[in-house]
Amino acid sequence: MELAQGWTFPGKLQPVADRIGARDIALFHGTIEMEKLNFIEKSMVNTVKAPIGDFRDWEAIAAWAQGIAAALQS
Repeated sequence: MELAQGWTFPGKLQPVADRIGARDIALFHGTIEMEKLNFIEKSMVNTVKAPIGDFRDWEAIAAWAQGIAAALQS
């Protein structure tokens, strides 16, 4: 399931990324646990028809973090 189809980096944040010297920018999916949300949060999730579940890809996150660590070591 492609959850971020069409996502692009927000242009207004580019100056911040440039100023801090970001080495890489990545988008990782998260998780929505309905039982941990309050009424308003649940209403928002239902209104936008957000997918419910855990979509984190820990292997991809670890690989990205290792790549950043390797770049910082060199």
